[in-house]
Amino acid sequence: MVPKFYQHVLALAFAVQEINKNPNILPNVTLGFHIYDSYYVAKMTYRTTLDLLFKFHHFLPNYNCGTQNHIMGVIGGLSSDTSSKIADILHLFKIPQVTLQYKGIIQLLLHFKWKWIGLMTLDDENGEHFLETINLLLSRNGICSAFTNKVPRYVIVLQLSEMNKYIMESIPVFRDTTANAVVVYGETATIRWLLPVIRSSGKRDVFIQDFWEQSFDCFLPKSSNGTCTGEEMLENLPAPLFQMSITGHSYNIYNAVFAVAHAIHYIFSTRTKYGRNKRAKLTLWNLHSLLQTISFNNSVNDEIMFNENGELASGFDITNLITFPNKSYIKIKVGSLDPKAHSRKVGIGFMFMLSRKMQVPPFSLCNEPCYPGYSQKKKEGEKFCCYDCAACPEDSISDQEASVLGIFINQRDTPIVKANNQKLTYLLLSSLMLCFLCSLLFIGKPNKATCLLRQTAFGIIFSIAVSSILAKTITVVVAFMASKAGNIFRKSLGKRLGDFIVLYCSLVQVVICIVWLVSSPPFPDLDMHSVPGEVVVKCEEGSVLMFYCVLGYTGFLATVSFIVAFLARKLPDSFNEARFITFSMLVFCSVWISFIPTYLSTKGKYMVAVEIFSILCSGLGLLGCIFFPKCYIILLRPDLNKKEQIIRRKQ
Repeated sequence: MVPKFYQHVLALAFAVQEINKNPNILPNVTLGFHIYDSYYVAKMTYRTTLDLLFKFHHFLPNYNCGTQNHIMGVIGGLSSDTSSKIADILHLFKIPQVTLQYKGIIQLLLHFKWKWIGLMTLDDENGEHFLETINLLLSRNGICSAFTNKVPRYVIVLQLSEMNKYIMESIPVFRDTTANAVVVYGETATIRWLLPVIRSSGKRDVFIQDFWEQSFDCFLPKSSNGTCTGEEMLENLPAPLFQMSITGHSYNIYNAVFAVAHAIHYIFSTRTKYGRNKRAKLTLWNLHSLLQTISFNNSVNDEIMFNENGELASGFDITNLITFPNKSYIKIKVGSLDPKAHSRKVGIGFMFMLSRKMQVPPFSLCNEPCYPGYSQKKKEGEKFCCYDCAACPEDSISDQEASVLGIFINQRDTPIVKANNQKLTYLLLSSLMLCFLCSLLFIGKPNKATCLLRQTAFGIIFSIAVSSILAKTITVVVAFMASKAGNIFRKSLGKRLGDFIVLYCSLVQVVICIVWLVSSPPFPDLDMHSVPGEVVVKCEEGSVLMFYCVLGYTGFLATVSFIVAFLARKLPDSFNEARFITFSMLVFCSVWISFIPTYLSTKGKYMVAVEIFSILCSGLGLLGCIFFPKCYIILLRPDLNKKEQIIRRKQ
């Protein structure tokens, strides 16, 4: 036997032993097991599978009492190639199989933003199936493959150094490609080990002598050339040969045995409950539906469950292979995939250390992302991940705000949009879009129309935006008070409450702007003093007092919104926006408080630049703090955008 696979035998035996000692699982029923070697050869795999079905080989580690040759389930081989050959025969007899599945490749690529990758697989049926499946998933997630290489199967039997030499000599594309990330699908080169070996159990273990002699390159005393003392330390074995820590393969085997045991236990319990014969022969297909719904906690309290396809819905560890100058290496766990979290959630404990010169993960993109002001232009004959960056046309702006508004309109029937007063949400997004657009009035040569419009438009539009935020916050507060105080506030909690707040608060700003335009309107003027040797055309505010009245009233609305949102941030509402509004108002007030001294200390054209910067920053602060969390849930976490989630969080 291969010494490094001995851990899996121990995992199987240990799981069966735990089940038989547990009075809560299959009481008065003793489990046994058969072990068959696939030899990593297709012919022998089919042969041993048929032997498993039609022959009886004794290997029961427990006492014999009415032993039956009754196979209830099969745990597949360590490789997909072996498992698929076993499945070819077993599925004909409807025998349930618990196989080792691979998942998480797409999530890992998305986490590190590797959109331009290479694919390497063995040149066999499993490799073809992998490529067919992975290419479909890659295209769905915006990932492209730079190249695909198929390695002949005989290469995997070589040493790691010889395999690397073969790849570098035979596949020059590895050196020429621009992809810095390669997905390799094939046999495992090194495996960690699961359980410490208890020497006392070796008396009943038919594999221990084989394992000991091959691992320590000696012979046990019972043989004619006995050189093993039996006191050799397992901790001194190289890590690729034997590791003392738990491994993924063995942990899955351990859980698979318990899954089959729980399924059989459920069948026996059901038969006992309804007075049926507990010892009646079970049919193999009885376990299929149970394995798709079984759920239990194992001995380390990890929840084990299967999905609707009968696949183990367990988490996965992300390991990093670190090599050293002496050609040794170690595996370090750097992260994990949470099966209960969303499909894109990946937890990375610390960063990869790829080499001494590279301490951070590499970028793997076909080309760099386009900078602001440039758009993607597809390259002819290339995959969609490859594009040129072309300058945006003149008089065009970012469609970010329109995209957010479109998302909310498209998702208007979902709970997170309904729970946040749709009318006020649309009004706020529309006013924010106009806020970004009004900055265009400050650009270009001033004239009478732009001078009249730019400050008044800015003041009125921002008042509508901040009034909408204030209305949303007050609506949440009044709704909570109405639920607590009976009907006192219910009359005021009508659909018109938010409309009245926005209307009256905005109307005050409109009156201020009208008074400004009537009494002392802004006008274009020539500035010949701020910049020596230049004449600057600028807009005079007309009345500085009215300008600061507009700013002051907007600041007053923002301050009131901040105070109300801060007080309401802990109200028990599933989609309470108060905490997001608090941050948005904090950003908004910080920008405009810093604007005043900066504006007063600048002259000429720089005053316009300062005001444009303040408009864009404050608008982006409102958009980001309030709407980006919702867009994240709508687009990336749709599992949270459900009524059941709302009810659960309320409880």
